[in-house]
Amino acid sequence: MPHSILIKIATGIAAAALLLSCSILEGSASREPEAAAPETFDAVRTLEDPRVEEIISLRSVRMQLETTFPGKAPNRTLISIDAEGNQKIELTVPRADEDADAAEENILEIFVIGGTAYSRMGRDGPAAADPSQENALHGILYGPYGPGMWLMLLPKDALTSAGTETKGGFETERYSIRGSVEEGTVQGEIWLDKQTGSLIGADLSVSESLFSAEGSGAGGTVSIILTVEKAEIPEITLS
Repeated sequence: MPHSILIKIATGIAAAALLLSCSILEGSASREPEAAAPETFDAVRTLEDPRVEEIISLRSVRMQLETTFPGKAPNRTLISIDAEGNQKIELTVPRADEDADAAEENILEIFVIGGTAYSRMGRDGPAAADPSQENALHGILYGPYGPGMWLMLLPKDALTSAGTETKGGFETERYSIRGSVEEGTVQGEIWLDKQTGSLIGADLSVSESLFSAEGSGAGGTVSIILTVEKAEIPEITLS
């Protein structure tokens, strides 16, 4: 599949995932990239990269993904995985309403417990069964707001070994990244666990034009930062 088509498809999916909390609430407004909002992450289910697949198989870890567009507050995703593989995902998106307090945020919480998914708006109240979110973590990591898709699109020679480093409790190999995708660039650093090859960290700068419609004039840089650390995660429940 051509890179441009893959980017357009995945951009719409990631936008929908991260903006779902905005679109449901009254008075909310979409943030870029603008795209039709599919109801599930299923369309990116077939994307696979061993470095990203290993993240999903990790246990007793805490992750944070922060994606920031020029001049915008960051979109932040907090992920906890307990010793049994249960997941809690908190998507935080600043409100885009002109009259809203700049500090006000929309929050969507997703729980995947024993393979069954649940979701709720905010941090309180009951979570309802939500089968559409069973693959939420996969969609978040592989969408363009995460590192997975960009690593898949880059050629192998875009990565250069930069030594070793202890990061998040893992012994890692560090790589510098600089490569081209379509008319844009992706550069930064990633960290891979020596033992499993799992992506443990990423600090990427991606051309804003890759997230925007052709001719939009977007000329800035989007920051994508992923951190993964070993942690004692209490058993995840619907609370």
